Amino acid sequence: MHCDVTFNGSPSVTFKPGLHIIKGRMILNSGSTVTANGVTFYFPDVDSEIRANGGLTFTGSPSTSGAYKDILMFEKTSDAANNSRKTQYIFNGSKGENIEGIIYLPNRDVTYNSTTNQTSKISMVVNSVIMNTSNWRVEPFTPSATASTTTSASNGSSTSNFGRLVK
Repeated sequence: MHCDVTFNGSPSVTFKPGLHIIKGRMILNSGSTVTANGVTFYFPDVDSEIRANGGLTFTGSPSTSGAYKDILMFEKTSDAANNSRKTQYIFNGSKGENIEGIIYLPNRDVTYNSTTNQTSKISMVVNSVIMNTSNWRVEPFTPSATASTTTSASNGSSTSNFGRLVK
């Protein structure tokens, strides 16, 4: 379990494969390099998060087998207090993020501030996605390869309730 941790001074943080419980706020400040392969992050309440603050390089992928197969991040949803209080989950820009897997944070308004250089393959289940000055495309999710409608979310604020984010 990781509780209220802040990383300063451009550290390299490597998470070992497996389940990591984040209780409180884990802050990764500018210059951090994070590697989290074969990892699942669990947030027991809506006040727990990983906060990425500018200039971060983040590589993450979930386990390919076992109970948490394909799940990169998820939160407790069986708690009425979590379900009744929506909170923000904020990414404050990065040098580069390459993440894969399912991000299941239905009680969160996921907010991307500043330019986030995403090259990811993620499926998100969130309350909303807010992109401020982001360089992403949002496509409606369709299981077939024939998705045709694209909404650009470049240099402005956009909110999508259901879609696929594409770099």
